Amino acid sequence: NFWLSVDFKLTPGANSGIKYFVRPDLYQVKDASAIGCEFQVLDDELHPDAKLGVAGNRTLGSLYDLITADKADVPFDKEGWNTAWIKVQGNHVEHWLNGCKILEYERNCQVFNALVAYSKYKNWENFGNHAKGHILLHFAEQDANFPARHQVKLSPTGSSMPAARTDGSCSGTARRLTAGAACAPRPSPRRDGA
Repeated sequence: NFWLSVDFKLTPGANSGIKYFVRPDLYQVKDASAIGCEFQVLDDELHPDAKLGVAGNRTLGSLYDLITADKADVPFDKEGWNTAWIKVQGNHVEHWLNGCKILEYERNCQVFNALVAYSKYKNWENFGNHAKGHILLHFAEQDANFPARHQVKLSPTGSSMPAARTDGSCSGTARRLTAGAACAPRPSPRRDGA
């Protein structure tokens, strides 16, 4: 269980990400990218990857190539600093952007595995379902700026993240991956953290 907070600033055409549950043993091919779940950090307007994938699942904040982030009404500074949070409690994972939850999902379930089977990760055994792995900042051809200060805090179950926004700017609902009995059901919290 952990939450991770990373400040970032997009450069024009940025294509980077925050990877977690990275397994070094899965990328033994020379020059291969680290394999793991990824909070996409991308300039959606200028980078062509934003138009690829399925229904926007390669855009900013998305679980790369798997689940599209819901960024409607989320404050974002295209030219300034923004904060990404990733929260993991067991198999439950949440992506947050500037204090707003933008997606949540359950790992180790039939729905998640079906998404993986339809993604670029289909040939990686047990992708995203490992109990532990590394966290890394991914830099591609056009990078985002990550400051020297970023926080990784490993915390016990129930540990709280920084405060969610309460100014009404997170009015939508986070995109949630569930499938009845296939994933452990959980009540869906409001995006403002209340």
